[in-house]
Amino acid sequence: MSVIFTFPGQGAQRAGMLHALPAHAEAARTLEEASDALGYDVRTIDDTATLRSTVAVQPCLLIAGVAQARVIQARGHEPDMVARLSIGAYPAAVIAGALPYADAVRLVALRGQLMEHAYPRGYGMTAIISMTQRALERLIARVSSNADPVFLANINAETQMVVAGSDASMSRLAALASERGAQRCERLDVAVPSHCALLDAPAAALADAFATSR
Repeated sequence: MSVIFTFPGQGAQRAGMLHALPAHAEAARTLEEASDALGYDVRTIDDTATLRSTVAVQPCLLIAGVAQARVIQARGHEPDMVARLSIGAYPAAVIAGALPYADAVRLVALRGQLMEHAYPRGYGMTAIISMTQRALERLIARVSSNADPVFLANINAETQMVVAGSDASMSRLAALASERGAQRCERLDVAVPSHCALLDAPAAALADAFATSR
């Protein structure tokens, strides 16, 4: 039997997530190493108010993912493979041995800052359930504009899509999708328009940071 460790993307965060980590030496070590890398106690950023910011959410997901994985490993369970979504790529890379944890902490902190600085408000992501990609793309073309863009961001399943963009266009899109048979249109707990062209500039800046961290 193969063992896989999976690491979620933004939206999986919850208040108190770092305080809820197992009372284990590996979890304590993970928190301490992250605090040392960032220069502050990371346990101060997992409250409800602070987690409204992408700057806090992304480090919390990295730290929690690495801590939980290290605890499982300390109990004798090693993964045969790792899988991830979005920010989950960073804890996955750490556990796979592809990225030093301290570097991951600093890069993820920068990632959150770049994304939030680019889109501090008025943008996010919405899940559209029970609509095909072709039908959804037609609606996106109808509502998206230069002033209020919206993009197809994730194709999770044949009829489960996620869009990213401005609040105004996502609201119009959700209304049209519901009229045309979508069973659910749910705004995700993500404050930035991830996985689309709107984040090309932050992605380029992060790539430069990766290059200089080697």
